[in-house]
Amino acid sequence: MITPGEITEELCQRGYSDVALNDVVKNGVHFTALTVRSSSSHISPCVYIDDMCRNLSDPAVAADSIENMLRNNPSPLNLDLNQISSREYILENVYIAAQRTSDEELVRRDTAFEGIEEYCYVQNALNEKIWSFKLKPFHLLAAGISTEELWTAAEGNTYSEKEFCIRSMQEILGEMAGVDLGACTEYMPAMYVLSNPRKLRGAVQVFNRPALEKWAESIGFRRFIMIPSSLHEVILIPREESVESLMPLNAMVQGVNRLEVSAEEQLADQVFEFDL
Repeated sequence: MITPGEITEELCQRGYSDVALNDVVKNGVHFTALTVRSSSSHISPCVYIDDMCRNLSDPAVAADSIENMLRNNPSPLNLDLNQISSREYILENVYIAAQRTSDEELVRRDTAFEGIEEYCYVQNALNEKIWSFKLKPFHLLAAGISTEELWTAAEGNTYSEKEFCIRSMQEILGEMAGVDLGACTEYMPAMYVLSNPRKLRGAVQVFNRPALEKWAESIGFRRFIMIPSSLHEVILIPREESVESLMPLNAMVQGVNRLEVSAEEQLADQVFEFDL
């Protein structure tokens, strides 16, 4: 094992004069992030070094890896900080995402699902690269935006029909296998994957009530089980009656989370039943 300080010292010895360590929280999970600042840009690449610290024994090897990353990403985003922090820009590009309930200092609110919260973030693209940042109360204060005004704009950008993307599991599996599974409908339980067109932070679409109600009416169901696959999508299972016990499904979600989904991508350790 090596320490973040040893990696920082090694980079400084190689001539990187402005190296900083930061504690970054993603979905309640803390990461050690290293940034190497450049005089040519006000935005610096961020390298998460926790795995390096755990798995390497030589800080020089870690520094080699970081230098390779810097060489492969020579042009950081050159964003206009005054523009992206302005009132007009934030209100035009603010969206909502869902994550585990946290104590992060964000613009966030509780949801009807225990253990899941919504938060606001700004997202856009530059040179085909998607970038984003989570909004904190000081962003609103600096831009002269009230909390109510922000949520109204975020809901308008996030909870529209074009952001609501739902497909049957049958369709997705058939597409992956390159076959038509239409004839197998009666043998497959009805399951639907809900996200957004980008499949990025799309689990929040489960709170898109107008679009969800319109879709539910089209398939003739009002009661659903929601399986939280990740921050990016959820699975909906239509039900005619309430389920006696959700324990088997809860155990499945917990097992998948433990083995397949990284901690910072997990949305919840349980399933939820809800009516529209």
